[in-house]
Amino acid sequence: MVLTLDAYVWSTNLVVHEIVSYIRIFSFDDHVFYIPTLQVIQRRLDGSVNFDKLWTDYKNGFGFLNREFWIGNEKLAYLTAQKNYELRIDFRNQQGHPYYASYDHFRIGDSGNYYNVLLGVYSGNSGRCNLNQ
Repeated sequence: MVLTLDAYVWSTNLVVHEIVSYIRIFSFDDHVFYIPTLQVIQRRLDGSVNFDKLWTDYKNGFGFLNREFWIGNEKLAYLTAQKNYELRIDFRNQQGHPYYASYDHFRIGDSGNYYNVLLGVYSGNSGRCNLNQ
């Protein structure tokens, strides 16, 4: 299963993160068919939701899925603990040039570990955006 986190950065106020995982739906002879599923973990659109929140708010999640939204650290930790995932972050700079950062492992720790981000080996063209540095 591959987990992809895409960040579309259109301005300093807009970042949309999406998790894409591929779920096996059926097999036929020696072919396996997968469908992509999408999980939005964060959406920032217009500043209508204040993201200056308490720890418990980030733990449980807040906002509205179709507007400004954070899925919640607890849900994200549960989701990433189910399988081995890869992480890919795609974004554009202010001039519109595309960049990406990819990690061969991605997991969010549980509450006992303060929801720390665990990342594997980096590859990509984002340079200074390498989160492992």
